Amino acid sequence: MNYINFQQIGGFPLETETLLEVQKAYSIFNAYGKAMGDKVIVSGCTVVGNNVSDGYIYLNDELISFKGGTLQSKIYIKEDVQNVEFADLVTKPVYYTRYATFGNTTNSIDWADFKRIDPILTLMSRMDELEKTNAVFITGGAMVLWNKPANEIPEGWKEVEDWRGRMPIGFDPNYNFAFNNDEVNYRLNVLGQTGGVRESKLNLSELPNFTLKWKNSQGTKIDIAGARDAIVYSDISQSSGNHRKDIDTSPLESIGEGRSHTNMSPYRTVLFIERIKP
Repeated sequence: MNYINFQQIGGFPLETETLLEVQKAYSIFNAYGKAMGDKVIVSGCTVVGNNVSDGYIYLNDELISFKGGTLQSKIYIKEDVQNVEFADLVTKPVYYTRYATFGNTTNSIDWADFKRIDPILTLMSRMDELEKTNAVFITGGAMVLWNKPANEIPEGWKEVEDWRGRMPIGFDPNYNFAFNNDEVNYRLNVLGQTGGVRESKLNLSELPNFTLKWKNSQGTKIDIAGARDAIVYSDISQSSGNHRKDIDTSPLESIGEGRSHTNMSPYRTVLFIERIKP
């Protein structure tokens, strides 16, 4: 950094130019505020009840002291000037003291716009925790649902194409498929395996256990299966009396069309995307 060596013999020439250099030296500290941003509470300015304590703020590229007081909605920059009498007996303005305080003037600023920044050590600790949280997004680790078109995926992310048309199922090492299907059990017990179909047709073993029945003219229920063995019944629908008739044992007429049915629950189509850059 720049500095001035005052510790020399021979009578140091203390001139106004020297003092100007000193002023330049400490004014560069204003640059530190750039790291925090504009309209920032650097320190102090603590609200206690309806009062705000003194402190420091950063505003318009300037680190400036803040004189507190009763809380108000506006602040402004005030500049006090102190005059000094020179050797020629002329009084001139020399000392300019600038500070911010509460008040409503033409150039007032909303106090609510100022934000307090946590100390750097606190921010570093929070960043460490955030990095740990984001560690799951390493390539091939975690995915997120993207509800916009593929051409709007943010930089550093990409679509996980082998997840197209699929939904996740939770890993369960103790899962046993109801029908003891070894292949299904294997797929559900091993991470990364795939399975399932979008549409399927029921086979005979998947139909519910039921019996077809019908009623004769007397209202008696008769199993269709039994009817195939030529069970007889009394038909009293004829006015001439009861008549014995054998039941028709010809094959029953088939029903249904055998179409596939969907296995999908109500859904919304999205993209699975993953992080590809650290």
